[in-house]
Amino acid sequence: MNMRKVKNSSVLMLVHFLLYRDIPRAVEAFMTKQFTLGSYESVHVLHRSMPVKRIGVVRAPFDIDGNKGDRNKRENYENDSNLQKPMISKQTSTFWFSDPEREPLSEDLVLPCEYNLDPNGPLPFGSYRTVGDSLYDPKRLCLITTGVTLRNGEKRNEIDTSLALSNAHKMIDSGLTSFQVHIPRERQIHAPEGSMESGMESNSEQEWIEQNIYKKLIQETPSSVLSLCNLGTKIRVPYWNFRGNIGKGSMVRQKIGDSILNIFGNAGGCLDSVHVDYRSGPTLDSASPYTLDVLDTLFDMKREGLIRSIHGIEFPASVLAELKQCNFYLDTNQVTCNLLNPNDCIGSMQQICKEYEQEGKPLKLILKSPLAGGLLTNKYYSVPNKYRGKNGEPATQYMTPSEKWACEFALKKCWLQGYTERENVGISKRDVWMFFEKKVLEVMYKIALKHRVDVASVAVRWTMQQDHLASVLVGNGLNMQYDSDLPFPRPKDFRRPFTFHLDEEDMERLWSVCGANHVRNDEKEFDPTIDISNRRLWL
Repeated sequence: MNMRKVKNSSVLMLVHFLLYRDIPRAVEAFMTKQFTLGSYESVHVLHRSMPVKRIGVVRAPFDIDGNKGDRNKRENYENDSNLQKPMISKQTSTFWFSDPEREPLSEDLVLPCEYNLDPNGPLPFGSYRTVGDSLYDPKRLCLITTGVTLRNGEKRNEIDTSLALSNAHKMIDSGLTSFQVHIPRERQIHAPEGSMESGMESNSEQEWIEQNIYKKLIQETPSSVLSLCNLGTKIRVPYWNFRGNIGKGSMVRQKIGDSILNIFGNAGGCLDSVHVDYRSGPTLDSASPYTLDVLDTLFDMKREGLIRSIHGIEFPASVLAELKQCNFYLDTNQVTCNLLNPNDCIGSMQQICKEYEQEGKPLKLILKSPLAGGLLTNKYYSVPNKYRGKNGEPATQYMTPSEKWACEFALKKCWLQGYTERENVGISKRDVWMFFEKKVLEVMYKIALKHRVDVASVAVRWTMQQDHLASVLVGNGLNMQYDSDLPFPRPKDFRRPFTFHLDEEDMERLWSVCGANHVRNDEKEFDPTIDISNRRLWL
């Protein structure tokens, strides 16, 4: 403390209040005692552990003799806006730093991690994202979206709908409030010869989910809880060579109307999310000529109050740039992202997201297939020898249909090509499985042991920590075809990625074994032209 020429004992009382952290009383003392510092230069008070507010001390013009002064003069002084008065800044200070007041963080800027997360109850702060235009009251998306799917569609009579509905309520009670119709994407890009199919025909699996899951969920869920849920459906773009007429959007309106009727019945309602399934044109780089017509009708229905938000499914970055020029801004775009095939969500897709954000229309990503069809789980770490083939690859009886497809496409095509080109190594398809176990699963298993979780949680968390994330889509059959006596483990499994965080070392190890076909933009090589001989510049 440094005091210069302080002769008035009242100033010592002010300093006393400051030292004992009684800022309000200090200010009150200053105002009531009306200190006369006269020509004294300054009063500096510093305390090592005491957060104080900077106080500007000025001279009261009506108090030149050190007395209390006249009350009328004091009121005139307080009401006079032209005079300089004692001020308390909003800046807090300590001995070590001066930290200005900051606006509170919004939930969209926080990636949650709560190590002691309860098995049930709400998810931690930052577990939800708000996407879409606020004028249309969009529903929030949970960072993990439940992809409702039928694992065996031809045996729907064996599905216990009441059990599926009960499990959906368990997901909601666990804070997992986002659902989306998740059925296999149609790979056909053109109509069969001689056929009048448009490609927008109703899918039986989608209709069943809308009528038996979504509709009953709305009927048997309180409105206060339902307002927090986001139920998403989908629509397809017609084939590029469709010879019929979509009737100025009448086919699109009919399809959306069917979904509203399936979900809400005759009472009608507003769809939370509509996901537009992209269909390419004559070449893979071009879009179907009906794409703009479909989006134009959907945005009209959005303005009419029938749709809250519109999302895309696997729209290429070049098509998103063209849509931006036509003033069509999708709320999210759904792409594949996992350790075996992360190429769809890096590179040009990240660049287009930045361009959207610069224009004030942020585009977020829904990343699907984080488990690569089930290959990135504990099931395939150290497979028993009795279930292996000659090359060490698991036997076909050991794998589900989705795992077989992921093994052929995600592993033997995407990961093998991307990893070998990036690392400049030679791996044959015959040896790819054993190399995959030693390189990818081994690293994931060690990281899982470090954080005391399973391999699947590491795969999901790695996807959650990607840029421009809106949600991670994980398929879930809601236990519709399993024994009802078994516990439903999905809520606990889906909450586990919120209980840990992959540090920089973990992320680098995972990036080093993934199937990315090029080095990420944030990985900058050392510039040899930089002179580091001057040691005074070293940290």
